[in-house]
Amino acid sequence: MFEDIAEAAAEECFRADSYIAMTDGGEPPLADCFECGRETFLVEEEHRIVCGATPHHKTCWICGAGLGVEEQNFGGLCSYHHWQKMKGD
Repeated sequence: MFEDIAEAAAEECFRADSYIAMTDGGEPPLADCFECGRETFLVEEEHRIVCGATPHHKTCWICGAGLGVEEQNFGGLCSYHHWQKMKGD
């Protein structure tokens, strides 16, 4: 219940920033949390609003590229190197 309210509040709070990112480009202010899947991860602060989760991996261990919230479940790999690994399996 609390997570539902927090998610709705975050969406309302960042509505204008989300619209600007969508129309003008740039990083959206919120992303789906890699721990629970709710849209409560503050991208700029690298912090989840409700549970306090922070990214496990900052850079790709192969190329050193910075990893975004959407790449946290790739075991320390960027999207490209994760794709390469999966292609080779």
